[in-house]
Amino acid sequence: MESNKKKEIIGIVLRVALAVGLFLAAILNYDKLANLDVKALLSKLDNTWLIILVSLGIYILKGCVFVVPASMVYIGIGMVLPSWIAVIVNCAGILLELTVSYLIGRFIGGDAVNKILSRSKSGQKLLSKNLQDNKWGTFGLRFASAPIDLVSLLYGAAKASFVPFLLFSFLGIAPRVIVLTFVGDKFFDYVPMALLMKIVIAAIPVVLVFWLVKKFWWDKRKAAKEQAAAAEADAPSETAEPEAES
Repeated sequence: MESNKKKEIIGIVLRVALAVGLFLAAILNYDKLANLDVKALLSKLDNTWLIILVSLGIYILKGCVFVVPASMVYIGIGMVLPSWIAVIVNCAGILLELTVSYLIGRFIGGDAVNKILSRSKSGQKLLSKNLQDNKWGTFGLRFASAPIDLVSLLYGAAKASFVPFLLFSFLGIAPRVIVLTFVGDKFFDYVPMALLMKIVIAAIPVVLVFWLVKKFWWDKRKAAKEQAAAAEADAPSETAEPEAES
């Protein structure tokens, strides 16, 4: 009993230490991390393999401290490496980042993660959602550019299934990663922000209609079918012949 208590105390101390350490690292180095010039950093390296290793290291760092701007990482790597290599590195980096922040959330646990998330508005919105077991909800959050690391932290703390989390997260993030890798910082020259806003505004009623149909028709229809199937399974067979009297 005492050894189990000691292990539990040690586990709590390690979780608190990790949470505090990551929080302090992010706060004390916020300006450097938030303004990290990935292109300038990688341009100083003259070996392709070293550039790839440092790029993956940046993704691991991003998964730990949460404040490195995602788009600057994609674009910076895309401007230094050949496009097809940059896409592979960025996709591998995303998988690394998702894994690291998920594992941190899983290790730290729900209470500590809730405290970290509650410090930001985006984190508070995430806490109000219950999407841990909703695969398409995961995809939607990623596609809508919700904060990558905060979302992963929440899913890890909730002990969501890792493989669906990783797969649907990657599918939601990959399109913009690939676009920004190829196009770089000229993306907004080709696709003006005004046009993006029109697309988003036009998509809102479509999403709303889809949600209403799903909630008030599809889900009810599915539930009714399940109830009917359950009732049919529980009902005694009418065709069964009565037992012969002795």
